[in-house]
Amino acid sequence: MIYVTKTTNFTLEQAKEADLIFVEIGKEEVERQTVSTIGRMMSMLEELGADGKEKLFLVFDGYDDRPEDVYLIPEIKAYTQLLLKIYPHIFFFLSSEDRNSSIIYLCMMNSEDMLTVQDDATQITTTTFRMNPDLIAKIVAGTSRYLLSIGRPSNEAYIIVGKFSGAPAR
Repeated sequence: MIYVTKTTNFTLEQAKEADLIFVEIGKEEVERQTVSTIGRMMSMLEELGADGKEKLFLVFDGYDDRPEDVYLIPEIKAYTQLLLKIYPHIFFFLSSEDRNSSIIYLCMMNSEDMLTVQDDATQITTTTFRMNPDLIAKIVAGTSRYLLSIGRPSNEAYIIVGKFSGAPAR
């Protein structure tokens, strides 16, 4: 079962039954750097513990008028970095479905880890990324602590990180 929600009236039972939960974060919430929508969902997923793994699919609403990819939008980059600071274990819950966890990881990357080149002849823009070891270390540490708190082996964090970053599992 798949749910699309802004988390209003969404229940713990629905979260438990769901295979995937789409959470739409609005432009106003991003610009104000508030986490009320995702905060309610994170509380539910944390309560589910291991049953909340890979259920969360984040989407950003209100940016359809922007030509750049979501991971290049400065406000979204700042917002996702805030999410990691508040929820260092968020990648435990993020789904790899449709590369969502990979996209959120790219959003969190610093601009210096990205190189964007436009081919003038074809008008095709290509962005390449360099893996950020500091960001990976933060994600592994936060995910490992959470895994231990729910009675799971901490090395599972490397498997989670490998799904979105291309980093090898240990």
